Amino acid sequence: MYHFELDEEIYAIKDVDLVEDWLAALAPLIDKLANNHYGTFFESCDGLGIKERDVARAVGKAMAIFRESQERLDWKKVLKHALEVELELGETGRSDFQSDILHSSSKFQSYVESIQEAILEAGISDDLSEEVISEFLMLTTQAMEDLDNSDIFDQLRNKEIRFVYIPGFVGLPDSIDDLYFRVDSTRVNPEGIRSLCKLFKTDPLSLMESLEVSYDDTKQVDSWLNAQSGFAFGAEKASGREAAYIYENVGSIYAAPVWIGMLSIEDILKIDPRKPIALSGGVAGLHNFNEGSGHLEVYPQEMSITMSDSEVLWCEYGHGEQRVYWFNKKDLQAKISNEEPKKIMPKMIPYPKKDDIFEFN
Repeated sequence: MYHFELDEEIYAIKDVDLVEDWLAALAPLIDKLANNHYGTFFESCDGLGIKERDVARAVGKAMAIFRESQERLDWKKVLKHALEVELELGETGRSDFQSDILHSSSKFQSYVESIQEAILEAGISDDLSEEVISEFLMLTTQAMEDLDNSDIFDQLRNKEIRFVYIPGFVGLPDSIDDLYFRVDSTRVNPEGIRSLCKLFKTDPLSLMESLEVSYDDTKQVDSWLNAQSGFAFGAEKASGREAAYIYENVGSIYAAPVWIGMLSIEDILKIDPRKPIALSGGVAGLHNFNEGSGHLEVYPQEMSITMSDSEVLWCEYGHGEQRVYWFNKKDLQAKISNEEPKKIMPKMIPYPKKDDIFEFN
């Protein structure tokens, strides 16, 4: 049995030639060091080099994964995993973080030197000595990691992220570029028109009327009727004025209908991606991310967008909103929530009064 004193504590090693006996004796010191030195990885690091677009992309991927699974999944866990994968924040980062804290501590260094002196006095081989110190460092770092219960959401708390919604986009492997269409009232693209109308809660015929399309051009009218065919909207419908203004001022031959808004991760965690999702606020219009052209306007406050159960939020790419337009942060403020299905009450037809009934002879 070998004894040595460290910081007024006595440590007893049964067999100095066994690494596990050294580590067993040092276990209380390992716990003490871990409790005194551990740091919270995600709360202590400032920014971690996190890019806004990576976060938005991770949210879109998590939405797709969550919806595709037939199992009962925890939305927070799915999103956490997607963020860590997309941002490449694995366990290595946590380990390096805790290790750096240890090595920057003069108190810890003095402990290591004292242990090395004790090993030297015990007369064990250099190889065994190096192994004891190496294992001691690894176990201390591991214990610090176990005490660190911070996660990626601590890093993203109180941060607002710029998200993109494009009608019809369901995530990878699809491409947003596939949803671009030629913006031309004389050569109507039915799918593009329908997407724009969905964004602004109108329908193709209302948009056609606002664009003052000539009814004399039967071929052109037929193309708009084709866009209207099968287009179902619902009880609430806005005029086509907002969509028409965007259409006429787009400044690009090809573009996609786009909504862009700043959302908090806290609000995204509150939604159930399998239920209807409503977006409000932000800006919307037609935009071409490749060319950096288009026309966006502040989205009408009285309106909200309903995402289908297959569509996902995504990130900007190429020339995003910041590089092209001059919207302030207030304009981009947005909200996300699960939209409650509206109950459609049957229209009550009053029973006619006696005086209102016509009598025929």
